[in-house]
Amino acid sequence: MTRKLGAVLTLTLFTSGILAHAQFRDMWGTGWNNPVSASIGSSIYWKTMTMPPKQGKTAPATIAPTTTTTAPPAQKPRTVNYSPAKKSTTPRNIAGTFQTEPADQKELEDTFVAFLDFFNTKVTTGPDRFNVASAAAFFMAINYSVATGKEVSDKRVEALRDALQANLLTHEKFQAMSASRRQELHETLVIYAMLSQTGYREGEEKGDKQQMANFKDFARQSLKAVLGATPEQMVFTDTGLTFK
Repeated sequence: MTRKLGAVLTLTLFTSGILAHAQFRDMWGTGWNNPVSASIGSSIYWKTMTMPPKQGKTAPATIAPTTTTTAPPAQKPRTVNYSPAKKSTTPRNIAGTFQTEPADQKELEDTFVAFLDFFNTKVTTGPDRFNVASAAAFFMAINYSVATGKEVSDKRVEALRDALQANLLTHEKFQAMSASRRQELHETLVIYAMLSQTGYREGEEKGDKQQMANFKDFARQSLKAVLGATPEQMVFTDTGLTFK
């Protein structure tokens, strides 16, 4: 990912305490301005979703029909993917939480659109494209790596994705989500992950230790917001993610 964040975003993060203007919306529809204070609202659910599924409990691709004399109404196959809208509002909405000036918002929006284009064309392919489980695993692994300096192997990221997918396939509230809501969730996870990674790497390239420290903290607070846990409590395994 070669796109630079630009002076507007970097300055905003430095002068706003990084997360003062940031807004998160969790997968259960809860929106909050301060992700730390609201972490309990989402971490209960996300932690459950990361746990390895129980043996013998697999998510059905479709709902099995019941045995009745009348055919039941057809039900949609269960999935963790979505069909994206042609024009997403998520990049603009997130840009608006960082900046109030229209020109600055547009610059950030363009950067966030580039993040999504990169993720959806270079990072994910096939069934992983527009897959909420893939975006969530990416968010957790990237922010963990930025916060700790420790890389998560592809094998363990894939194991986390598989655990998330299996659990989301059986979660009724998630399955009831509209395509637009899934898209908002997917894109928010991707943007915040790539924001952490790009900001940290840019600081590293410039030798700017303050920028590196700020984005490490941004990654740490993002994980705490979504998982209710610090990076030091997270343990990536060959079957998913556990917590100390």
